[in-house]
Amino acid sequence: MPEKPALYVAIVATASGALFGAGTSLVNDLSSEYGTFGRGLADSPFVPALKVSSILFDAGWSWAALAVLTGWYAVWARRGAERAAPIGAACGALALLGASVGYFCADAPLRREPLSSHLVEMVVWSIASLVLGPLLGAIGSQVVRKGLIGMFAGLAVPAGAVAQTLLLRVSEPGRTGAHTTAEAIVCVAAAAVAVFVLARTLRARRLMDVPPEPGARTPTAEAPITRSVMDDHLG
Repeated sequence: MPEKPALYVAIVATASGALFGAGTSLVNDLSSEYGTFGRGLADSPFVPALKVSSILFDAGWSWAALAVLTGWYAVWARRGAERAAPIGAACGALALLGASVGYFCADAPLRREPLSSHLVEMVVWSIASLVLGPLLGAIGSQVVRKGLIGMFAGLAVPAGAVAQTLLLRVSEPGRTGAHTTAEAIVCVAAAAVAVFVLARTLRARRLMDVPPEPGARTPTAEAPITRSVMDDHLG
């Protein structure tokens, strides 16, 4: 696959964030019996699934995961660009910024309120996106690495998801079956991702310990960074 232009990657990051934010607002509306569209689904069999989806999309870790995934995508699309961390950081910020704006732009009409009434919240969350997005995007840019750095970067989202789920559990009387289901999904998914990341790291270390065959070419210190990053990603 040819390397994508930087502008294309930035647009994809921003658009993905906007769709995520608007989608989160829509799912929240659909899952509520007081929502513009949700009131018509009060007796629908899809309501339990919508409530679980709302809990998952509304969680802070899922927004962090958006920035991390966008950071990973940016490096993949740019074919392991030499400055992976800055590219990932920029796209992480754009994704969260797009998500914040998209959320409030969708939330206002769904609540039948003017956008101006959400302006302060939108500015606050946009600033937070520009502060936290670069860090999360930079973490995502390191996921392609198969050493310890790549392992820790790959474990960041599942660890954060489990921590938030267990430490910020909804207590009675507000707790419902949807919360229990969402917590189970988070824990199972986080465990699966953690196993994959750890297995990838162990496999990479075993391959490094295998002595090269006689006459085989070995990478040199002069090899460009772009090759080393992509070799890690594709290997």
